[in-house]
This record gives sequence, C-alpha cells and structure tokens, in this order.
Amino acid sequence: METLFGVPMSWLSISLATILGITSLVLISMAMRNRILLKLALRNIPRRRAQTILIVIGLMLSTTIISASLAIGDTVTGSIRGVALDALGHTDLRLRTPLASGDAESAVFADDPDGTAFFVDRYLSSTTLGLAIKVVESDGRIDGVMPQIREVLPVLDRQSQLTESRMTVVGFDTSRQEGFGKIHDLDGQIVNLDSLSDTEVFLNRAAAEELDAGTGDRLQIVSPSGRHTFTTKAIVRNNGLAANDHRTIMSLSAMQRIMERPGQVNRIDLSVTGGITSGVDLAGQAAKDLRVQLTDPLVAQQLFDVLRSPTAIQALTTYANDTGSGELSPGDAAKILSFIDELVPGDTHTARHASRIGAILASLSNDDTVEHFMAALGEKLVTASSMANEDSSPSTPEQIQDDLTRPNDGLASISPLVDALSQLNAGDDISRYIEANSVEIPTVTVSLLKIAGEALSPQPSFTTSPDATPTDEFRMLAGDSELAAHILAALDSVNNSGRPGLALAVTALFSALQILSVDELKGDSLELAELIGNLFLTFFTIFGSFSIIVGLLLIFLVFVMLAAARSTEMGIARAVGAKRRHLIQMFTYEGFAYALGAALIGTVLGILASLVLVKMLAGAIGEEEDTAFVFKYSFTLTSVVAAFSAGMLLTLMTVAISAYRVSRLNIVVAIRDLPQEFVTSDTPPLRTRLLQLAQSIFGPFYQAYRALSSGRRGEGAFLPLVLVIILLIPPVWGVRIVWAVFKVFQPYLAIGWPLIVVGAAMAGLGLAANLAAFWSLGISLMLVGIGLFLRGMLRRSGIRESAADRSSYTFIGATVLVFWALPFDALEFITGSLDSSFEMFILSGTWMVASAVWLVMYNADLITRGLEALFSGSPHIKAVLKPAIAYPMTSKFRTGLTVAMFSLVIFTMMVFAILNSIGSDLDETPDRVTGGFDIRAETSIDLPLTDIGAVISVSDNLNASDFDLIVGHTDIAAQARQKGAKEQRFLGLGVRGAEQLYLEETLLEITHFDPIYLPTSTLLDNPTSVSEAIWDALANDPTLAVVSGDMLQSNGGPPQFGRAEFSVEGLSQDEIGPITAFEIEVRQAQGRGAASTRTVIGAIDQFAETSESDGGPMALLVTRDDLFTELSGNSLPFTTFRIRLGEEVDAGRVAAAMETVFLDNSM
Repeated sequence: METLFGVPMSWLSISLATILGITSLVLISMAMRNRILLKLALRNIPRRRAQTILIVIGLMLSTTIISASLAIGDTVTGSIRGVALDALGHTDLRLRTPLASGDAESAVFADDPDGTAFFVDRYLSSTTLGLAIKVVESDGRIDGVMPQIREVLPVLDRQSQLTESRMTVVGFDTSRQEGFGKIHDLDGQIVNLDSLSDTEVFLNRAAAEELDAGTGDRLQIVSPSGRHTFTTKAIVRNNGLAANDHRTIMSLSAMQRIMERPGQVNRIDLSVTGGITSGVDLAGQAAKDLRVQLTDPLVAQQLFDVLRSPTAIQALTTYANDTGSGELSPGDAAKILSFIDELVPGDTHTARHASRIGAILASLSNDDTVEHFMAALGEKLVTASSMANEDSSPSTPEQIQDDLTRPNDGLASISPLVDALSQLNAGDDISRYIEANSVEIPTVTVSLLKIAGEALSPQPSFTTSPDATPTDEFRMLAGDSELAAHILAALDSVNNSGRPGLALAVTALFSALQILSVDELKGDSLELAELIGNLFLTFFTIFGSFSIIVGLLLIFLVFVMLAAARSTEMGIARAVGAKRRHLIQMFTYEGFAYALGAALIGTVLGILASLVLVKMLAGAIGEEEDTAFVFKYSFTLTSVVAAFSAGMLLTLMTVAISAYRVSRLNIVVAIRDLPQEFVTSDTPPLRTRLLQLAQSIFGPFYQAYRALSSGRRGEGAFLPLVLVIILLIPPVWGVRIVWAVFKVFQPYLAIGWPLIVVGAAMAGLGLAANLAAFWSLGISLMLVGIGLFLRGMLRRSGIRESAADRSSYTFIGATVLVFWALPFDALEFITGSLDSSFEMFILSGTWMVASAVWLVMYNADLITRGLEALFSGSPHIKAVLKPAIAYPMTSKFRTGLTVAMFSLVIFTMMVFAILNSIGSDLDETPDRVTGGFDIRAETSIDLPLTDIGAVISVSDNLNASDFDLIVGHTDIAAQARQKGAKEQRFLGLGVRGAEQLYLEETLLEITHFDPIYLPTSTLLDNPTSVSEAIWDALANDPTLAVVSGDMLQSNGGPPQFGRAEFSVEGLSQDEIGPITAFEIEVRQAQGRGAASTRTVIGAIDQFAETSESDGGPMALLVTRDDLFTELSGNSLPFTTFRIRLGEEVDAGRVAAAMETVFLDNSM
C-alpha cells in the first residue's frame, strides 16, 4: 500500500522506526550505565521459562494483528494493481464521447467495454476522430494513439462447439501499435497487430481456455449485422492490449465492417511517455490539458456569456456562501468562488437568449403544454423553421417538437428557431389561443403557456457588455461534472425567484461542452486499488482493534501480577535504598526484552496468518466464474517495518505505564505482602504540580544544561544529550506538557463539575463540527462528571465513604452503559444527523464494556452475596463458592482487568455471530433476496430480444413447460433529485423500467410504505400483504415508483458503498414502516432532455438482490417502463429477464441451455 488512512506508508514506517530506534537507544544507554539494574531485571527471564513463554505469547497479540492486517492490505492492493496494470499495459488515458462516459467501466477486474448505453450513440464520427488525433499527436507527452472499437459480443468456436456469450471483441488500428508494448504468444514469440488480415483474430489465453480453442480454429462472432467467421491466428498472453478478460482481437477495419460503422470508433486509447507506472503523474497533467483542448469553443463561449450575467453570478455567489445549500463542502464552495473569479461580469445577448430558451424548455417539459403549444402556433412553426434553416428544407412539426423539447447541442439547434418565432410575434398567437380556449385548458398548462408566450414576445432593448472570451481555467472548471451539478443547483434558485428555465438552458450547454471526455484509466485504477486495500485493512483493523485492546490489557495485567508476585522483593529493594525510578527502570528493561521477542514472533506469525487468510480469500474468489482477479500475496518491507515498530511501541508504552503504576508501593505494605488498599494515595500539592509542569515545558533546556555541565566535568554527557533529542521531538514534548497540565487540574476534575464543563464543551464541539464521536465522548464525560459531583455531595452529607463511592460509581456505570447502548438515532431529534464512521463501532464497544465492568466491580460484593444466598441450600456448593470468590475480591483491580479482557473477547464474538445470523436469515428467506425468481438473464441492447417466449416454445434445447413465468425490465443510468430536499443537485442513480407483469409478480419485500396507496383491507403489520399492495399500485399507475433500500440513510451504521450518488433524505434504513410519499425528478444521464417526475411510495428491503453475481444491487428507482418513453420519446427493449421455473426444475441446466439458445442475443 502507498498510504494508510491518508498517511504515506513510507513516512509512517520511517517515523515509527525512528521513534522506536531512539527509544531503544535511550533504554540501552540507561541500562549500560547501570548494569546492576539490568541484571536484576533480566534474571527472571531464564529462571522462569514457562512464565516467559506465556508472557511473550500474550504480548505478541497486538503485533500479530497489526502485521496480518497490513499484509492483507498489501496483498489486496498489490493484487488489484497487478490486475489493473495487466489489463491496461501502456494505456494511460482514454477518449470517449462524453454522452457515454457515465457508463460503468472498470479496468480492474476486467477491462470492460462501455456496457449498455441508452438514448445515445457511443461512436465518434470521422470528423471528431480526426480532430482528436490531431490534438493528441501535437502533444509531446503522448507516445501512442490507438483508435478502436470495443464491444461485448457472442462468440462460438466451430471446432469445440463451446460459446462465450459476452466476449470482449476489440478492433485495433493495426498501424498504431507503437507505444502500447509488444504482444507475445504462449511460446513467447512476438506477434504484431499488422499481421492480422480482415478474417483473422488473436485470442488471449483466458478466451482460449473458455472456448477450448487453438490456433487455426474457426470462430463465429455475432454482431448486429449477423454472424461472421474468423480464423484464430494465434493465442496470446493476457496483458497489455490483450488484457486479462476474455478477449478477441481483430483489425479495426474488420470490426467496422461487422458493426456496420465505417470510419467510426467508440474510443481512443492513449499512451504517455514513460514506463507502465512511471507515467501516471505525467498522464494526469496531459489529461488536464486535453480536457481544455477538447471542449467545443462555441459552446464554451455561449456558456461563458450566460454565466457572466449579473443574475447568474449573484446566484452562484449566494449558493457558494450559503453553507446550508445542499451538501456543499468547503472545498466545493472554494471551487465555485474560483469559477466566479474566471467570469467577466456583463450582460450579453446570449445570456438574455438563454433565459428565454430556458423558459421555453421549462414550459414544454409538460406533455399537455407541448400539445397546446403546437396547436397554438400551427403552420407558423414551419414558417419559423424555414427562416431558421435558410440553407436546408424546413423541418416537419414532429422534428420541430423534438428540437424544442430535447435540444442536444447546447443552444445552437433551438436558438435560430426561437429568434424566428419571436420575429413572427408567436407570443401573440399563444395569448390569443389561451383566451379562446381558457375554459378547456388546465390552470397549470395555462401558466406554462404564458411563460412560453412571454419568452417568444419581442424583447426590450438593452446595452450589451463588451465581448470577453473564456480562459483555459474556465474551460477546465466547466468540464468538472461535480462543479457543473452545483452550478445548475445554484441556477435553480433563479428559477424559483421568477425566471424559470435558466438551469435547463445551461444544462444543454454543459451537455454539449465536451467534444470528448478524457478518462485517467490507469491513475483511477491505481487509486481504486489503494482504496480497496485500505478498506480491507480497515475491516481487519476494526475487528482486530478489540483484540489489540485485549492484548494491551493483558500486558498491563501481566506486569501487575508480576509486581504482586515480587512485592516483597520490591519492598526490600526500596528499603535498602532503591528509588521508584529504579523500579520503573527494572520493569521497563524486562518489558523491553519481552516486547522485543514478542514483536519479532508476532510479526512472523502475522505474516503466516495473512498467508492463510489470503489462501482462503483466493479460494473464495476462485470459485467465482468469469473473473480476471487473482490474489497474489504481497507484504512490503515498509509494512513489515511499520508492523514491527507499531507492535513494539504499543507494547513498550503499555509496559511503561504499568511499570509506573506498580512502582507506587508502600515499603511496609510490600514487605508484609498486604493488600494495596492499605496504601493511601496522596495528591501532590499545587506547588509540586506546577513545578512538574515547568519541568515539562523547559525539560529539553534543562537536559541540555546537564549535558554541557557533564561535559565540562569530564562525566558522561551521552545520556543527557539523548534525552535532549527525545524531549525536543514535538509529539513527545507536546504529550509531556499536556500530561503535566492534566495533572495540575486532575484534583479539580475529580470534584466533578469541571469535568461536566469539559464534557459539555466537547459535546458542543461535536455538534458544531457534526461529529458523532466528539458528541458521544462529551456526553460520556458529562455523565462521569455528574457521578463524581454526586459522590462529593453524598460524602458531605454524612454518608460513609464506601456507600457514597458505590452510589456514584454505580450511577456512572449504569448511565454510560445505557447511553452507549441507545440506537444511533435515539437522540437525533436533539442533535440532527451526525457524521460517523468505524470509530463509533470501536468507541461504543469499548465504552459499553468499560462501563459494564465498572458497574459490576463496584457492586461485586452484592453480586457475591446474591450468589451465596442462591446456593445457601447446597452446603457443598456454598463451601466451594466462598473460597472461590475470596481471592478475586481481595484484588479488585486485577479482577476488573481480567473481566474486561474476557468481556471484549465475548463482545467481538457476539458481533460476528450477529453478522453471521444476517446471512443465515437471508438463506432461510430466499424470496427476500431473489424476488421469487430462479434465473436472471441479461442480453445486449445492441442484440435485442423481442419475444423470448416464442423462441423458447420452438427451441429443441428448452422445454416451455419448465417455465412458470418470464418477466422483463431494463436498468439504465440516469440522474435524479428529490423535490423539497436539502440537496438540489441532479445526482446519479439507476432507473429500472419494468413491464407491468414484473411489478405484479415480484416478491421483493417493501419495508417502507405510504399507507395512502394501500387498500383499506391491507394489514399494516403483515409485510407480505403490504408488499403486494405497493407493487400492485406501481403496476396500475405509471407515475408511481419505489426506491431500493440502499438509497436510504444508514443513521450511524457502516458506510454504504453503493453505486449511486443519489440518496433519499428523511428516510432511514432502520425506521421501517409508514412514510409520506415524495416526488423525485428523473432525467437522462449527463443531464440531457427534460425531467420527468415520479412519486415514490415505498422502499425495497435493503438486502434485495444482494446475492447476484455482479456484486450486488445497483441503487435503483423502480417504476414502469413508460418512463423511458417520457425521457427520450422512444421505448427500450428489455435487457434483463427474471425467470421463475417449475417445481424440481434444475435452474443450472436451464440457464446453460438458455445461453446456447440465445447466443445471438449475447445472453
């Protein structure tokens, strides 16, 4: 891994190793100066070998867990990096049409093609291709340009009769291999792309193994134009241009022929100078420059002129300065303000025109308004079209309607038509139409027609501002999709203040701004590898953190028990002149020896444990079909150093703390081996505490003075110099000062009320910063402070000290335990939604265990009395019970540590048991996951399947009686926003358009629902009845929808790694039951076209479809497929079929047969 939680691993390992080295050097130097203490400390190690072994085993736990976690992180990161680099080879950047760039693409597990692109043409025209090549070839950083066509197509091997229904078929420009590395066959011989004829292909190893193909085999490739036969020229290795998925390679001319795309490509790969990984930074710089060069200058100028208008600048400024607007982060606000700085304020014809066009677009987003608009203008529309298209024939009314409602190239296509209609006084025609038909036209439609009429009326004259041109920085910022979403959200406020549609006009400009999108494939893939590696490390760290805490408690307990066993020896040593610091040194030396051995053994065992885990993970991954991912064990030297150093330092720190504690003994009590309760704890006076604070602040200077003095006297100055170096380390110096300040105020904190103030301040800081951890810690400190304050009041009231202590400490333990045991959203009516991550899991577990142990130990005598009373009738048990509990009660501190250790272990096991039970519950209720279907079959949008039932009925390989039900749907990428929500950007989500039968038959459970849409006879406490009623409502009303559960907020739970940016505000995954329906606006991906509205009346169970082979569900809005026609004017064929089979029918057999029968549809 390159980073750990954002910190560079190299820096982390060097820092930890340096601190460990300095600490070790100091300890060794001190030991050499007083070898008697060293001998006394180490003499017990060889004397008690069994004890030594047990201690080392206990101490190595934390190092083992840290080492194993880092090794897993390294392995996952290295494996993903390896797969990504094998897949991409020398390819660093990719150019594609921006309208298809929203499709999922991964260069990690397979170098997938664009996937299913809807409503848009993914192919680049020959003009765009020529422009792109001219731009990139003029950049000296680019050393390779590869135009290509890449598609997923079915392939059949005629010799083996095996098929691959979703083969990646790539057509490369065979004359442009330079810069992309060499291709080798399985024998290591170099094969070149230019050796391919138009009837020959290369197969990579993965594809050849899937098809059982060899050199010379004849392949049939199915494309939209039919079946085409090719000969396998060679089997090549899986890397570079041959990637690591199932891949067939042919010439670009052959691919253009079978796809019927002469002169076109659907992507251009670029290679940057340098090696496979060394050119990543250079590629990022090149991508930044290319994005500027590959923007449309005319659209950029139009966008610049629109956004520099006073209205737009005011809206952007208000939005950026309003911290309550949406999910605007400080970084996003700064980016918007930087964008405003690039604008030259001024009013232009383009800006005025954009407002008019936006008003028309807003008006015509309603189908009823479109109908009346067309009727009002009639033949005048054709006349205006003739005026707008001087060099071509006028458009038909249908074409004009499509241009007005769905402009696809900024303002260019619609602007001349609007000008012509305005010159023809079309606004007056609309006014007359409204007067003549006002009774028949709905009120909403009348309002929208009036807006359109005003926009088409002659506009008042104004003084235009001087011309200005956009800067490169403006073009670069405008190409940022996240910034564009914020700009559109800001302009929506203009719409709400009486100038509707400006955001729509600007949306069209943003859609047309980029000629080509530039994807940083390699850089993004390596970042993804780092992210996933850190996720694995985080997972192991979260669950391993409790074990690490147990290990630290065990270290503490070991040294406390060692001190108890040697109390007489230590007391005699003190009696003959040894000081407390000598005892601390002795224990620290002994602990250092144990820690060194434990860290070495723990690191090795961690490596071995990670090897076993990697083997298990590799086995699990290997069971999945069609995956290019392979685990390759990796553990870097930096991680080894970090693991050893971190484990050693944690152990040493705990040893030092425990040594400090055990050194605080009374000589008489220690020699006579009496309980420590006989030792009174005296608080140092304020003067002493202030002196210690001064020593902490000026300690380095004092040690420097000692070193100089020792040098002058000819004494050893080495140790003082080392201490100076250590004390000058900022973290060490800072910790000493903070600790000294704490010791100054510690007696006052014990009163209680100062701790309440500190806790309140921390809780307030948590609310201000929206951090759940600070808020929870603050409340916990307040509860502790209240308990301590209560103790003081009880003591002052005359209650004996033991009773006061028990009452206050019981209050603290009980209230803290209850607070941390509350659901995360229990106090949300006070705090609102606070940000949290995995730290809350660790904090809550630790605080609950600590408070429960506190509660038990301060009431242990009551518990033991209860046990004695319970077994009073059994003298045998009672006789054993009394001595059994007598020893633990004589040393409550050691007993409490032991109980805490076992409690944390059991807590961790319970969490695992709960997580496992979730999987067991899903296994017992499969319909909750599958919706009651047995098979999911997917086809290609380019090879549509129009009548699946008809094909099955005439197939020799399939029996129609095996199929009980076949329903279809299509999932597409889109954008949406929730009406009335805080976030008003259009964000990405998936939309599932389903046929009516699917909605009627699916058994997916609805967990959130609006009772208004349920029949009165529906039982609200019956999930099945509610789910059926909601799905029936969707089937009968195309304006209704439901959302998937992973769109809902998770209220303090684990972070959701869904595939959608959009999320529903105001609904929690945990608060199942009745909700109030709300509206969502949906539009095409990339912001194209007008938005359609759907009323969301429910949410699907968050576990629905989680077992599907593509890694889980896409966050979806589910509705009838009528939505596709509203979004684009065209219906879409179904690309996914859900199939329910008859009883005792083998789903695996049927699925395999369907892949063969529907090969031509890429099923």
